[in-house]
Amino acid sequence: MTPRRSSTLAALGAAAATAFVLGACAPPAGLSPDAFGPAPDAVVADPGVTHVHALDVDERAGVARIATHYGIYAAELVDDGSAQAARVGEWQGDAMGMARAGDSILFSGHPAEGEPGPANLGVVAFADDGTTSVIALDGEVDFHAMAAHGSRVAGWDSATGAVFLSDDGGATWSTGAVTPIRSLAWAADGVTLLGTTADGLVASTDGGATFDLVDGAPLLVLLANNEADAALPRVVGIDTEGVIHVSTDGREWSAVGESPILPEAIAVTASGRIAIADTSLALVSDADGRNWQSLFRY
Repeated sequence: MTPRRSSTLAALGAAAATAFVLGACAPPAGLSPDAFGPAPDAVVADPGVTHVHALDVDERAGVARIATHYGIYAAELVDDGSAQAARVGEWQGDAMGMARAGDSILFSGHPAEGEPGPANLGVVAFADDGTTSVIALDGEVDFHAMAAHGSRVAGWDSATGAVFLSDDGGATWSTGAVTPIRSLAWAADGVTLLGTTADGLVASTDGGATFDLVDGAPLLVLLANNEADAALPRVVGIDTEGVIHVSTDGREWSAVGESPILPEAIAVTASGRIAIADTSLALVSDADGRNWQSLFRY
C-alpha cells in the first residue's frame, strides 16, 4: 500500500456536501480570458498547487495533465513513479473542468488574477506547449465538471447550473437540464451520461436533457471514464468513504479497492488503470485500487 492511508477519508463526504453547494472555486470578479497571462507589468508569484480540479492520464501520449486552481500542470509517465509535475506555460488561471476529446484537451474555468473582462473562460483548447485558445462559449460558461467520450463532450456550468452537451468535440453546444452536479462521466456506451449529486448518482440517455436517479448506486463523489476506444472501457467512481467502484453501464457497480489519500480528482486510463490525485501527489493502481504506486509528485 502506498503511504498516507488517510484517517480522514470520512471527511470526503463532508467535503463533497460543501462542493455540491458551493462548487470548487469562486471566480475573481471582473476578469477575462481575453489575454491568458498576467496584466502588463504585473508581478505574479507562483502559488503552486492549492486545489486539484481534474486529472487526465494519457497513456498513448505518455503524459498526465492536471487542472489546478492556478493553471495546468503536466508530468511524464515513467515506470518508477519518479516523475515531477510542472506547470505548462505561464498562465495561472483557475482551470476547473478538463476533458480529453480525441486528441484535444479542453478545459474551462476562470481567468488569472489581473486579466480584465468577464469572469468565465468558456471552452478552451489547450496544447501541450501551453498554448490556449477559446473555441466556444467565450465568456459565457464556467464548466466545473467536464467529461468526453470520443467527440461527445459534456460540461456542467456553475454559472447557470445547467448541463451542456457537444457532439463535435466542443465546437458547438446545446443546453440541457439544470441540476446540481459535482462530477460527470460517460458510460462505456457513449450514450449514458452520469453525474454525481448530493442525492445520489443520476443518469441521462437523452444528451443531458433529463436525468434520473440510478437505483441502488453507491453515493459517489468523483467520476471518470476512459476514451471511447479503450482496451478496457469502464467508468470509475469514488464514494464518500473512499471506496473505489467500477462499472461499464453506470447502473451496475462493483466495489473494488479504496483510496489511501483524500482525492480531489480521479481518472481512468485506456488500459483500465485508476489514478487519483491530491495537492501533493498522484497515485495509480493496476489492481482496481487494491494497491497503489506513485504516479507523480509536484
